[in-house]
Formats: sequence, structure tokens, C-alpha cells
Amino acid sequence: NSDYQTIPEDVKNSMSAMVPQSVDPIRLLSEVSSIVNISGLAPESLSYSEGGQADASGRGTYTIGFAVKGSYEQFKNMMRNFETSLRLYTIKTVGITPSGKSDGLSSFQVRLETYYIK
Repeated sequence: NSDYQTIPEDVKNSMSAMVPQSVDPIRLLSEVSSIVNISGLAPESLSYSEGGQADASGRGTYTIGFAVKGSYEQFKNMMRNFETSLRLYTIKTVGITPSGKSDGLSSFQVRLETYYIK
């Protein structure tokens, strides 16, 4: 505990943003939508579910699922935005359905997890 007291306040705040004490599902979905939107994409069929019991460390999870349609470059940009987000996300699955049209737009299905301390 004394080691924790020596951590600067701004670092504690960053750590709290990465893995918060609680999660507001509406705010979480808004954050995910914002990350997708700044990538030039629009989330479709956005959903979430809370994981079951916390693990031994007291960590809880939320699973978020959504689909987007866009270019591969837009998709890579979106993934980069999740990687560099202050909140900790783990990409669990990605599904890709290539476009059969000349527009070059593919459909991407994404499932990710984020964490919080229970």
C-alpha cells in the first residue's frame, strides 16, 4: 500500500481510466461508438453484455459487439484507435466479409472486451 502512495496522481488517474472501478454501460457504448466514428465508420448492431462473476483478482468484464462496413484502411485505422485508447480493450474476434461489389467496402464484425475492478 505504501508503494501505491508514491505513484503520482496523474498516473493513478490514467490507471483508473484503463481499468475503472465501475462501468456505465451507456458511457461505454458511447466511447466505443466515438472510436468507431473517428475512424470514418458507423457502428451497426452495437450490443454489450456483462461477464459473469469476477475472477480471483476481482476483475469484471464487458463484452461489446458491433459491425461496420468500410474499406480495409478504415478498419485498420479503427483497430489502431482501439489499441491506443486510454481504456484497455482486448479484441476477441474479428469477422470479415469481403465486398462482392466494385466499391471495395467490406463488412467487419468485431467482438471485444473491456475490464473493470469489482
